[in-house]
Amino acid sequence: MNRILCRTTLLVVALCFLSTTASLGSADFVVWPAYNVMFDADTNKIYFLAGVYVQNLTTSDLRDLTLRVAPPEGFTVTPPPGEIHEAMRRAEGFSEEIVDGSYAMKQRFLGGAQATTMFYELHFTGRPSVVEFPGVEIEYRVGEEIKKYQAFAEAHDLAQYSRFSGNISNYIRRYAGFGLNLNPKKQAPLDWAFSALDYRFSGTNPMGIIEVEGTPDSAGSFRMQAGFPGDFREILVRWMPRKRGRKDPVTQELAAKELKKSIQALGDFAVAPESLTWSEETLARVPAVVANGRWMDKKKARLGSGPFRMYLLNDPRSQRDLVIYYGAQARGIGPENADRPAPEKEAELMKELESFIATLRL
Repeated sequence: MNRILCRTTLLVVALCFLSTTASLGSADFVVWPAYNVMFDADTNKIYFLAGVYVQNLTTSDLRDLTLRVAPPEGFTVTPPPGEIHEAMRRAEGFSEEIVDGSYAMKQRFLGGAQATTMFYELHFTGRPSVVEFPGVEIEYRVGEEIKKYQAFAEAHDLAQYSRFSGNISNYIRRYAGFGLNLNPKKQAPLDWAFSALDYRFSGTNPMGIIEVEGTPDSAGSFRMQAGFPGDFREILVRWMPRKRGRKDPVTQELAAKELKKSIQALGDFAVAPESLTWSEETLARVPAVVANGRWMDKKKARLGSGPFRMYLLNDPRSQRDLVIYYGAQARGIGPENADRPAPEKEAELMKELESFIATLRL
């Protein structure tokens, strides 16, 4: 089974939560559980990658922390692939295990106002509907005193996922209203994950079930990712209904505005100005304005940069403007990799992504 996870879980969930609203917390902790919908490419079965962000709201240094969570009834919990912890650069003393059917993560230290993120996979059988997700239990030491904290449970309606039959492309067709084949038969299958838009763009912290936002008849979006830094692919699609009767063509001026929004939706990134070029092409038999360039990570010595391409077109059938952004990261993560060019790998990933986008059917 090909286990490929999302960078939002690795970076946005872990690094980009600043607000303390709409959380499951107390005076000592704030907790944001997010469950990214994932598709197993081998079986087309949906499962969830949980990313639970936990912030110490006190000024005290916490030590010998154990974070535990039990799976919902009828679910099994498994650790995430080890690469996720490599990307997170876990401190010495980190460990994880499954104990009596629950996931447990240990770390030695969490300073005042600092945060950590626990990751685990949730797999279900049958067709669950409304499911209660138990809250995280945290045991920790302050000085010589041992303390415990219990986050609130939360309920989610999973009927849409448990009753769905099909692959990721079928899912996009049903809930976004257009066709996009992300696992062509001639290519090695990828486990694609839905991922959240950056909280500063969406106006809310990622929390709950992460998948397609909106409907085909309203404004909407989805963000999908596959791979780890060094072998990473990302697709962001946004759509905006046009006013009735509006028939003006898309323009480079409008595309520039949508590119800015798309980059903002991805997090702490910017466009390298000298890299940006524009052209007019056709996608899905529809005229499109196209931007090519390189994205840059605003955080030094983290992800570096990589190539991107963005299409802006109007879907004449549904009368909505469609923004399709895709990009790649081939350098790896960290100071030893961020500034090391990888042009051949970048070209390989972008060629693969372009083959996916070429399958667009409106």
